[in-house]
Amino acid sequence: MRVICYFDGNCRLGDRGSGAAIVYDEQGEEIGRKATYIAGDHVTNNQAEWRGLINALDLARELGAEEVRIYGDSELIIRQFLGRYQVRKEHLKALHREAIQKARYFKRVTVPEIKRSGKENRRRNGNMNADALSTACMKAGRDLP
Repeated sequence: MRVICYFDGNCRLGDRGSGAAIVYDEQGEEIGRKATYIAGDHVTNNQAEWRGLINALDLARELGAEEVRIYGDSELIIRQFLGRYQVRKEHLKALHREAIQKARYFKRVTVPEIKRSGKENRRRNGNMNADALSTACMKAGRDLP
């Protein structure tokens, strides 16, 4: 089975954040969503984005996917995941390793970048839903299924 995942993360005031993912089947029907709340003294937006990507991988595996296409709007996270950029921050290295390990479960993982502008940007709309879920989770102060 092939799935399409969108992930996003949000952080506010450095003390709380969340990472979220929404998974769709090949026909575009939503088949799963997950948002994880992150609390701490110095939560960063990049931590939240990594958590969203990890949630996407977890959900895809739980749903029995073999092939995964993942979209996110964080150029840094996507390029670090793909190995184009190095992960330099110590607090992000463990999240990077976790995502890489989880990606090995699948036969195929593709992660195209979402362009933030352009005439036709349908994929960005899917990411807006992940962003809304992440924001709701952060405001609720708890994980959302």
